[in-house]
Amino acid sequence: MLEATVAVPVLVKNEVVGLAGIDFTLGALQNLAQINNSFTTLEPIIIANDGVIVSHKDSTRIGSLITENSFNNTGVNVLDSISSGATFSFSTHMTDEDRYYTFAPIYIGNSTTPWSVCVSVPLTKRC
Repeated sequence: MLEATVAVPVLVKNEVVGLAGIDFTLGALQNLAQINNSFTTLEPIIIANDGVIVSHKDSTRIGSLITENSFNNTGVNVLDSISSGATFSFSTHMTDEDRYYTFAPIYIGNSTTPWSVCVSVPLTKRC
């Protein structure tokens, strides 16, 4: 199971005197991707700022880099776009089907480091 850490410096008179933090599992995020609904061809994906897949319908993809999907032919630098908090979309041919991908930034708590939620749908089938 993947974990995330939220940490903040402890300041006394504008001087760092310590660090306070908490680790938490990302299981709740994975539950979002496992929702069983009528949109069987829809694939929600949650990606951390560094491009690591945090939540995916296919649990074997969790922990891998989003760029392992071979998005090289899209004309979009996926990692840079995610880390900068960009909203972007593209279509591409993968695993024997054409799919449309759209990405939007999300922020966890008060973090200034954007993650991304991606939704992938096939271009040839109804959701």
